Amino acid sequence: MDTALQYVAQRTRELYSAAVELQHLQLSGIQRLRQLERLRPQVFDVSHQLAELFGEGPGQLERARAAKAQRLILALHRRLILGYWRLLRGHDTRGTTAALLMQRLVRSAQQIHFSCLLNRHEAPAGLWSLLHRTHQHACRLQVQHLEVDDGEAYEARNQTVAHGYLHALLLAGSQPLDIPPDCLPALIESAQVFTALVRIGPAQPESRRLLALGQDRPFRAPRAGTGGGYTLELDELLNTLARFTRSGSDASGFDLNAHLLACWSNTAQQTWEVCCGLPALLAQLGANDESGLDARHFQRQPQLDVWAQHSAVRGGLDELVPHHNDIEFASVIDSSAEPTIYPLNQVIPGSRSFSGIWAASPPPGSGDWLGVRKAPNTHWSLARTIGVETLASGAARLHGTCLSARPHLCRLTLRGKTRQSTAHHALLLGDGKEQCVLCPTLPLEAGRKVSVDQPGGTFLALLGEQVGGAFPISRLAVAPGVLLTQ
Repeated sequence: MDTALQYVAQRTRELYSAAVELQHLQLSGIQRLRQLERLRPQVFDVSHQLAELFGEGPGQLERARAAKAQRLILALHRRLILGYWRLLRGHDTRGTTAALLMQRLVRSAQQIHFSCLLNRHEAPAGLWSLLHRTHQHACRLQVQHLEVDDGEAYEARNQTVAHGYLHALLLAGSQPLDIPPDCLPALIESAQVFTALVRIGPAQPESRRLLALGQDRPFRAPRAGTGGGYTLELDELLNTLARFTRSGSDASGFDLNAHLLACWSNTAQQTWEVCCGLPALLAQLGANDESGLDARHFQRQPQLDVWAQHSAVRGGLDELVPHHNDIEFASVIDSSAEPTIYPLNQVIPGSRSFSGIWAASPPPGSGDWLGVRKAPNTHWSLARTIGVETLASGAARLHGTCLSARPHLCRLTLRGKTRQSTAHHALLLGDGKEQCVLCPTLPLEAGRKVSVDQPGGTFLALLGEQVGGAFPISRLAVAPGVLLTQ
């Protein structure tokens, strides 16, 4: 154990011992409050240092350290909560004093919640019961909106009981364990900002986010025939998220705004269809199985004596398109069997990115090509896997980015000085001047000439430098009939 960890461990032991000793001291209410207020900043300071152990690495030692750090944070703040709760229940506190005690309770509960989420765990047992009871008690005393000065408040110097309670509810309802770990701090910060846009109101028949008051969970499912209760009013938040999502342009990565909009909106969860790999997407777009050689391949070759042209050296032959494998005339393959289509459940769409629960096994690897469509009988899009994360529930959430909303099927032929390859199925991406091609079966290189056969006609193009697996193409101006005679 290095010196820094030894220091943190020693401070943690000292603070915990001091908190336990404080519980057994015979003190007046004001004396106990002063001692708790002296101890509290030190507990938060150590908690922040312990939280740095979260996500250090996938190794067994790192995970064990993170688990122990989470338990220590829980133990320290539980002692603070017990101390403030004892003052709250043992004295007839009202007004600003009651608001201060309950805000301290809520803030420690928040810190416990943060540490569990950052370590990829659900909130511990009893946390939501504490938050519900504290907020209800503050509402009875009408102090839930009283601002309390607090140097340990998250991103502010003051906090109300209602603010901390709403922050915790927004975090819980945003499916925090379904997002990449490095996005959790941004989610915590965003939820803190968005508390100004939500409020608690009486439940309506169409309400979906009903508070689970009296239970140890944040929300309860709506049930037919049951009325009453309270819910989160989210109209202003949803309007704001919709504006952010429309103006956002996430070229890749996780779209947090889209994730929040999908979590909180009243729309039904989406299930998309996915096929894996470029050959599978080509097949879905209508490409038939290619054997690599066909009769037209031989008909297209010029009737020349190639050996006579290169009798001395073989250099010119290297410019021809090679067949890397032995030429074989394979038996007829049944092309009626289509590639497997997999469901992607609970999809959270973004302007360019998306994520969803992968039900099949194993999931695609990072960087794999995907074909995705939002429903049967809709068009396919080209996408790529960003990564796959194993959630706390054991399910796999796939994160991807959409590269082309509607790729076109074409046939690509490599052109040499005296020969050309057989035509292979490929994807033509983009429209107008900026276009690129993807072909899984041809050895494409920058600077090579290709002919592109598409429904709108055939044209000759020059391949550019590869970008993200695709080759940009520049159309070449040729005389009529050149494509047929070359």
